Amino acid sequence: MKEKNYTFFAFIRNVFTLFLMLLFANFGWGQTAQVLPFSLPDSAKRADLTAANGWSYTGIGTDYSSSGSNIKFDTTNDFAILRIASSPGLISYNLKGNGLSGAYVFQLSESADGDVFTLTQSITTGIGTVNTVFQSTLLTSTRYIKWTYVNKATGNIGFGGVQIAAPLNLVPVVSDVEITGLPNTSVQLMGSY
Repeated sequence: MKEKNYTFFAFIRNVFTLFLMLLFANFGWGQTAQVLPFSLPDSAKRADLTAANGWSYTGIGTDYSSSGSNIKFDTTNDFAILRIASSPGLISYNLKGNGLSGAYVFQLSESADGDVFTLTQSITTGIGTVNTVFQSTLLTSTRYIKWTYVNKATGNIGFGGVQIAAPLNLVPVVSDVEITGLPNTSVQLMGSY
């Protein structure tokens, strides 16, 4: 009887584990974190937004065939998320309107965990019919970056040309250190510390 109970509980545990794996399979665990600096060319297509390249997305339309900002946000709440491996610096990206007018809202958000996102930039004007560059400075804790077409009025938004810089190295350098007061001892430190 004891052996049957163990087998039954082991079976339930395995089924529960499989259930959890399937449940969370689409929540960024398969996204490869991208090393900084990062670049997505302006000519990139939706097919380039793969988990192996650090991306996940929902609702992105068929690519534009024009040159530049080819990835099409064409429905309210379309989004793309990029996972990065370390602290970011400045981010820039291109947006281009296609028949864009009315009260549209396009947002850039950031997250440390990929679950809770904080608004970084909300764009309600200024997207032209040619590539328009938008920039923002991200938090050092950011590991997920999300672009969302929050409110579609009239028209679509082309996206591309993402550039994410590594942060500036702000580590202080100490040199020429002198230690005094030690009896009969001479110390010389070489290099940067």
